[in-house]
Amino acid sequence: MDSDLVLEMVKDKLESNPNETIVLAILIGLSLAYSGSCRQDVTDIFQNYILNYSLSKETTSICFLGLGIINCGSCNYDLATLILT
Repeated sequence: MDSDLVLEMVKDKLESNPNETIVLAILIGLSLAYSGSCRQDVTDIFQNYILNYSLSKETTSICFLGLGIINCGSCNYDLATLILT
């Protein structure tokens, strides 16, 4: 369960850090760390980040890419619709 502790620490950094470069690094790291896991809690972080913040095109692209990497192979219709619209 060490990964859950790390996830909580990273979530705090993600929410409190205004530096876009660090936010991008955190999002890429989460994407790679949880690739293929289909974990709903990690997916929720990305979805909430997309829906609740005004993001640059780069950050939005990384969020959508991360959603695809994390949920690869899940056949999740809602996520596919979110990514494609």
